[in-house]
Amino acid sequence: DVCSSDLWLDESITLYNSQGTFVESLNSILNDIHPPFYFILSHYWVRLFGVSENLRYMSLLFGIASIVLIYLVAKESFGTKVGLFSAILYSFSNMTTHYFFEARMYSLILLLSLCSMYAFIMYLKYNVNQSSQRWFILYILFTTMMLYTHYLSGLIVFAQILYYVVSEYNKTVNFEIKKNIV
Repeated sequence: DVCSSDLWLDESITLYNSQGTFVESLNSILNDIHPPFYFILSHYWVRLFGVSENLRYMSLLFGIASIVLIYLVAKESFGTKVGLFSAILYSFSNMTTHYFFEARMYSLILLLSLCSMYAFIMYLKYNVNQSSQRWFILYILFTTMMLYTHYLSGLIVFAQILYYVVSEYNKTVNFEIKKNIV
């Protein structure tokens, strides 16, 4: 059972910050060292489902959704077989499943990182298409939520920007080489 063990200290702090009125919670959240997005979500989760270890179920939902997203990211990048293998491997990983059961931001950052990456991949895939605008908006939305969830998510944005710059440079170099050959 997700709620069978007692809360850890960090989880207790999350639960404490999620209680009270929105203004009280916001004051607690803004005095915390972590970005606020997860804590704002946890505040509303506590409002909907009550004050208890139920907060862990929110992380579990994020974790389950991330299994689907890892499949989609791997499928778009490497094909269906790799997508399925990645999702299966990911769902049985001790490290990731451990964070599925913690009332902290870790499973949310996994999910939002995958959402950001999927929207990034789809934007690049449909770059010349009308639907690319929709993917770009989704990319901005997921990336913003990701950045407001954990500071280290900036590294993912850095990797995406680096990939984009290098791929655009390679397109230019390949075009110049083809032009010179003809």
